[in-house]
Amino acid sequence: CRSRAIILHQMLLVVGVVIGAYVAMVASNVMSMKGIFGGKDNKTISDEHPTYVTPDGKTFAIWGFIYMLETATVLAQIFPSQSSEVLLEQHGPPANLDVRTRLAMAFLANAFWLPLWANERFWPALGV
Repeated sequence: CRSRAIILHQMLLVVGVVIGAYVAMVASNVMSMKGIFGGKDNKTISDEHPTYVTPDGKTFAIWGFIYMLETATVLAQIFPSQSSEVLLEQHGPPANLDVRTRLAMAFLANAFWLPLWANERFWPALGV
């Protein structure tokens, strides 16, 4: 019974990290759009640095759908089912990290990338 409580505690801790990383990412996006980080918004930077592969503005609408799916994934952490637990506990190459750890890392990377990008620190942003 004690080992079951420890496993539950560890799972809740990891879920809390994922939720915290998600909140940090959303907050970073809001702050970036409001200019709190200084610098420019993504559209301005894209317009000032066009490339042959820069999509048109309508293509960026996909981000609303992406954030909706990320929100659904975070909600799946809060209200887990047996099938979602099987998926979220899977480990994969190359670092043998589970899905939750990868999600938290992706959310935090996005949160750290935005201030760099907004201030046109492209090389450090590329490193993130």
